[in-house]
Amino acid sequence: MIVFGGGQFNGYDYGVLFNDVWVLTHASGNGGTPTWVPITPPGGAPAPREGHQAVYNPGSNTMTIFGGGNNGIMDVPNDVWVPSYANGLDGQPQWTQLSPSGNLPAARQNLVATYSTANNAMTVFGGCCPSFNDLWALSNASGGGPVAWEQLSASPGPAPRANNGAFGYDQSTDLLIVFGGFGYNPGFTLYNDTWMLTYANDAKGTPAWINTIPNGAPQSPPSSSSFLGAYDSVSQRLMALPDETNPVDLWVMTSRNGIDVSCSSVPPTERQLAELKREGILYAVVKVPQYDSGMVECSGQVETAQQQLNAFIAAGFKTAAYCDLLFETGYGNGTYQAQTCLQNITKSTTYPVQLSELSFVALDVEGTWPLVGAPARTLITQAAEAITAAVPHQPVIYTDPGDWEAITGAGYGNTFSAYELWLAHPDGLPSLTPFPLTAPFYGWTVLSGKQYKQNVTQDPSGVKPVDYDVFDPTLFP
Repeated sequence: MIVFGGGQFNGYDYGVLFNDVWVLTHASGNGGTPTWVPITPPGGAPAPREGHQAVYNPGSNTMTIFGGGNNGIMDVPNDVWVPSYANGLDGQPQWTQLSPSGNLPAARQNLVATYSTANNAMTVFGGCCPSFNDLWALSNASGGGPVAWEQLSASPGPAPRANNGAFGYDQSTDLLIVFGGFGYNPGFTLYNDTWMLTYANDAKGTPAWINTIPNGAPQSPPSSSSFLGAYDSVSQRLMALPDETNPVDLWVMTSRNGIDVSCSSVPPTERQLAELKREGILYAVVKVPQYDSGMVECSGQVETAQQQLNAFIAAGFKTAAYCDLLFETGYGNGTYQAQTCLQNITKSTTYPVQLSELSFVALDVEGTWPLVGAPARTLITQAAEAITAAVPHQPVIYTDPGDWEAITGAGYGNTFSAYELWLAHPDGLPSLTPFPLTAPFYGWTVLSGKQYKQNVTQDPSGVKPVDYDVFDPTLFP
C-alpha cells in the first residue's frame, strides 16, 4: 500500500499537512510482517495537501496524484504529479510534475478519481470548494505520452457534492459507482443516493449518468457528512462506512447477487461453490433443456442441468430453473414442452431435485424461430399455464428485448405483463432501476431480474462461462 500526504487532525481541522510518501510492505498481512518504509524521491515535490486523490498503474509502477486542499482553502494548486517506482522497488523513485494541455479543472479537494489501465486515463468527478459536479478526463495520466485534460459531457448527473469517499470503479464494465456525499451550494445538503456513470474512462461510448437508487430511498444507508468506502472488483460490491455513527455500521451494496448457467458450464465443485458465496452470489438459475443436444459442448446437457441444480441446492443457494422453449413445429405445444422440462428437472434418481426446492421456474423466450406472432404467444401461454399448475407460483419470463419483439410480435398489448420479467440486457449496469428501456415494455414497467453480464470466462470461482445477474430478492422466497 502506498500513501501520500494527508493531514494531522486536531479535532477541528488538519493542523499539519504532509507531502511525504510511505509504503506499507506485506500490507495484507500475507507473506511477511507489515512494515512502514519511507520513500523519498529526490527533487521537487508536490505542495502538502489533504483531500486529494491518487490512482496507481501497476504496469508502470507509477502513482498519479491530483487535487487536494488546505481545510477547504483552495490555495493548493490544481497540479498533477507522478512518482516513478512508486512502491520503492526496482529503481529510484522520482517526482515528475505533468503539464497537461487543454483547460484545467478548478482546484478541488474531497473528489472522486478513477483510473483505467486499459487506456491510461483518469476520470475526476466532483469535490469542493465550493461543491462541483463536473466531470474531467486526463489522458496518459501516468505519463508516457501527450497529457491532456478534457471536460466530459454527460447526461444530467448528481447534484454538486464532495466527500464521496464511498465510490468504486469496475474496469471490466467501465462503470463508476458513486454513493452519497454533501453539497455546499445551495446551503448544506446531505445525500444518500447512488449514481452510476457508464463509459467512465474508455472512449467506447458517451458517458451517461444513471440514478440507480434515489436520494432518501428506504433501506439505504443514512445520509452522512462523510462516508469512507472501498470497492471489491471481484465480488462487484461497494462497501460504505459512515464516519460518525456509533455503533459503526458497515453497509454493502451488492451490484450482482446471482448467476445463471447453461449446459456449457460443468457442474460446480465444492471449492467453486464456496468461492461463489465469497463473491456475494446468493441465487443460482440453471437452464434446463427439453432434449440432449448433439453439440459436443452440450452433449448430455439434461443430466448436466440436473447435476447443477442438485449442487446449488445442496450448497445452500436459493435456486431456480428456466425452461428452453422451442418455437418450431415438431416439438409439441407449450403444455407439452413445459411438462417435458419439469420432468427433466425431477426425473433423476442420481441427482434428485423436487420442484418445491426451486424458487421459481422461468420460461426462456429467445432466439430466431419460424413460429412467431400469435402462434408463438399461444405457445407461451400454454407453457405458463402448465408451470402454474405444477409449481406454487407463476412462471417468470426470461427474454431479450429484441427476441421478445421478434417472437411475440409488436403492438399486441399487455398479454404477459402479469408475470415477473427477467431481462437479458447486457448494458454493464448492475441495477434493476431505472427501467433500462422506455417504459412500459409490452406492459412491464419494472424488472425483477436482469442478466447484465454475459459469457464471463474469467470468473475467479472457476465456474465458467457464467452469466451474472441482479435479482429482486422477492423472486427467491
